[in-house]
This record gives sequence, C-alpha cells and structure tokens, in this order.
Amino acid sequence: MLKLKEGFNGERAIVLPKIIVDLLDKDPLASMLHITDIGYYPKAEHHYIERKEAINQYVFIYCIDGCGWYNINGNRNEVQANQYFILPAGIPHTYAADINNPWTIYWIHFAGSQAGAYGENRSTPLSVTPDVDSRINNRHHLFEEIYNTLMSGYTKENLIYSSVVLQHYLASLVFVRPYRGA
Repeated sequence: MLKLKEGFNGERAIVLPKIIVDLLDKDPLASMLHITDIGYYPKAEHHYIERKEAINQYVFIYCIDGCGWYNINGNRNEVQANQYFILPAGIPHTYAADINNPWTIYWIHFAGSQAGAYGENRSTPLSVTPDVDSRINNRHHLFEEIYNTLMSGYTKENLIYSSVVLQHYLASLVFVRPYRGA
C-alpha cells in the first residue's frame, strides 16, 4: 500500500523552524499556546502518518470532506466529513485517509503551557454540523488568517498574532456552541 506523508496536489503547509518554536516557548504570551506546524491537504489520497515515538505537540485535524481514521492507544476511530479530533501530546499515534474516499483536512500542531486546555479529552471525533448558524466559514477564515500571517514572515508580531488567533480558532470549536440567534 502506498503511504504518503505529504505531496498532495494543492496542499499548503508550514513547518516552523525549531529556532522559531524555541523562541515561542520562551515568549510570555506565545508560550501559553502556539503553532508549530499548520496545513491544508485536499483529497489527500494515500495520506498516512505513523508516529511510534510520541511528539510534544497536540495534533488537530479537521476533516471537511471525505473520511479517514486514526489510532491511539490501540483504539481505532473513524472520521467523517465535518468532524475534528485532537491527538494528545506525548502519545504515539497513527492516522490516515480512507482508501476509497480520502479526506480533505485542515491540520495544526500546537503546543504551549495552556495547550492541554484545548487538546485534552478531545481524542474522539467531534462533529461540526454545517448549518446556517454553525460558523464554519468563520473558522475557515480564522485558519486562513493564521496561515497567511505566518506566510508573511516570522516577525514577533506575526507569531504573537497567530497564537492569539489560534486560541480563538480552537475555542470556537472546543468551547463555543453554534450561534442560535436572539
């Protein structure tokens, strides 16, 4: 079976250099919550990641189309369109696109002293039902804001701003229920 980590047609990805991540870990604001990697993989056919050695970041994956799966602690979970999950830091894991209907995903690796507030106990697939009040477009805009800010350079202002927008992005999924109007 063909297994690809990256290289998908139309993909976008940023992996922050270690020296930048080390600076974020020391910054009073960014050290609370910051990005280490971010990307978008459309129709990620043959996407497969296996980490036998744990990493010190949380891995957020938001499936917007297709499907896939992930495995942590020997438990396999299926993921459908309009679902997200967050893999915990410090635990080996595997994830992959479905062979017949590969996923399209937004993904973010994040870390920081407050990362657990967003990442802990989010390792089962959670649905984001698309409807008029679901704020899905707002979340896509926030993701693009983070991505485009980092693409414009790793200035301190861009890094802090990206961290703050990440907090808003994750909070909009993890803590906020869809707006139901007045």
